Amino acid sequence: MSFGFTHFVREESWEVEPHNMAVGPSLLGTEQIVATLADKWSARIKVRINRDTVSAFRAWKTQRRGRLIFDQIGPVRELAGSADGTALGITVLHSDGTAHDDATGYGQGFTIAAPVAQRATTLTVEDPGATGNFDAGRFFGVAGRLYQITSLNAPVGTDVNFNFWPPMRTATAQDDGFDFPPQTNMRLAADDSASVTDDTTGTIDVTIDLVEVP
Repeated sequence: MSFGFTHFVREESWEVEPHNMAVGPSLLGTEQIVATLADKWSARIKVRINRDTVSAFRAWKTQRRGRLIFDQIGPVRELAGSADGTALGITVLHSDGTAHDDATGYGQGFTIAAPVAQRATTLTVEDPGATGNFDAGRFFGVAGRLYQITSLNAPVGTDVNFNFWPPMRTATAQDDGFDFPPQTNMRLAADDSASVTDDTTGTIDVTIDLVEVP
């Protein structure tokens, strides 16, 4: 079930929770920290609801049964697409270079240029038009999971290559596409998260803490 209150979101924060391990002090007494691949997303979403929607929100929370049920949720700011308000893709014109009468073209999403192994952290996008659409810090989705670009690498020919985190959850094939909007499986961080307090002024601010389902 998708999260049905995205249009009420006022603030949001999406972070990858590191799951490092301490392996004890070294011979010099310094603590050794070892990174793991178990990092997962956490999110804090603040929504503002009113008396007309509070019942629906309470019903949504009750349906979650605490931490039992998860939703497909992603950063709301990515719903608008790229920085210029378009979807994560490029516009393709007719073969003679002209657009439709309304100045639009054909929508074409980006695809993955080469297979990406499970736990990999580098990806190549097969399309020269991807330049400028994939920037450091941007979120993207593949196979129902959420990732974030951490840095751009040198282009591979005309293709865009970048590093991302967390590591790829499942192996991805060449020519696979990207999810739009990017989302992943999230559940309440605690059974009492998203508690609603009645407010007679007409608006209610609710904080929803979420964690990713591995």
